[in-house]
Amino acid sequence: MPLAPGADDRACTALIEDWLAGWRNEASFQGLSLVVVEVAHNDLIGQVGLGDRGDGIVELIYGIAPDYRGRGYATSAASLVASWLLIEGFARQVELRIDKDHLASQRVAMKPRSSIEPTR
Repeated sequence: MPLAPGADDRACTALIEDWLAGWRNEASFQGLSLVVVEVAHNDLIGQVGLGDRGDGIVELIYGIAPDYRGRGYATSAASLVASWLLIEGFARQVELRIDKDHLASQRVAMKPRSSIEPTR
């Protein structure tokens, strides 16, 4: 999540307002974001951000709250959003830019599509 650990309600509200501004095509620092929640729950457990790289290329940025990591949520969310962007023609290419030292994100990117169902 793009917030410091222990962020207060004001910081959380500002982040969500920024995401909503992105969806309204208004000025936004974070840009467009989709939230990740568990089925039948309203708790925000993660997000997938979309960055316009130009020329039909969209960069995906994802994050899952620490208590929910290791269950397949990042893999599932990234895969679903990438498929949506490509199938609907919103992007011709989807990119993940992952730091060479960020092993958890590398594992998410390398998972086969057949294993995108999250575990509980």
